[in-house]
Amino acid sequence: MDALPDELLLHILGFVADAPTLLDAVPLVCRRWHRLHREPAAWARVHIKYGGTSCSSLFRELLHAPAAIVLDVTAPPRAHSMSPSFARRLSSALRRTSVATLRSADLSGVILSANDDTYAAVVGLLRRQGDHLRRLHVRVDLRAEPSPDASLLGAVAAARRLRHLRVVFGALGQPQLRRAFVGGGLSAPGLEVLMLDDMGDEHALDAYSEAVALMIGGSGAALPSLRSLVLTKGLERRAAADAVAGLGGLQELTVYLSALSAWDGPGCDAFLRQLDGTLAACRRLGSLLRLLVVADSLDSGRRRLQPATREALRTFQEFRPDVAVEFRWE
Repeated sequence: MDALPDELLLHILGFVADAPTLLDAVPLVCRRWHRLHREPAAWARVHIKYGGTSCSSLFRELLHAPAAIVLDVTAPPRAHSMSPSFARRLSSALRRTSVATLRSADLSGVILSANDDTYAAVVGLLRRQGDHLRRLHVRVDLRAEPSPDASLLGAVAAARRLRHLRVVFGALGQPQLRRAFVGGGLSAPGLEVLMLDDMGDEHALDAYSEAVALMIGGSGAALPSLRSLVLTKGLERRAAADAVAGLGGLQELTVYLSALSAWDGPGCDAFLRQLDGTLAACRRLGSLLRLLVVADSLDSGRRRLQPATREALRTFQEFRPDVAVEFRWE
């Protein structure tokens, strides 16, 4: 082992994906390993994860890791994880971390509100990952207006290699706050997959539709590489339908519809309007190759909706036989 050059030993250490091992075990082997364990090459495959139990280990790894490829803070929100002390420590760790090689960042375990320090710390972190970041998952609360110099979507635009983006709207706020968050729309020339999630609130159709329309615009010029789009509500509202229809390169669309309230006439009508609006928008998407519609419902609602659903899909397939359509009840 002593005869191995440093480069080869660092290559071997680079197969270790566990941050605690590199922080605590490797430097105790010998003086040489102690010297090399801080080299970024030794951290080439490290995943920094928060499992919902030890906050201290997450902060320690963020502060002491010289590099990492994955940051995973996906634990379900709990009392201790969402406490002010947790938010302060996380903000401090994100600001001070020297990690600048992240390829994937999943921060869905933390609700980002524009008026708190964590939001600004995440924006700063993302800006430092511009040459590396490929995947990003964030959860945002739009009930506060972001500062112009702390724009989350601005940081996304700076991530030139970003390919996969998922935004979960924890709260959609008022129209002016949604517009302030989106600004001029999402601009990500290399983005291939976009998921816009609204936490399953079936009563926020107007707010969600406006957010979709603002995010992706009407022409799709800022998203030329987008191939796959996932939405958690149908395209009943005209603005959202026009925005999606303007995505000239879109090949795959997945839409989640809720029919949980379809136990009476008005509930069934609301579901079918979302389905019809989605199919109408898809008719205008000449590049579309695959459409997946996933509907959750009670058994009674499913029985009511099945005949009309089959007819709507049959009519669409006659108009667009080139699109592979899949409809699934859950």
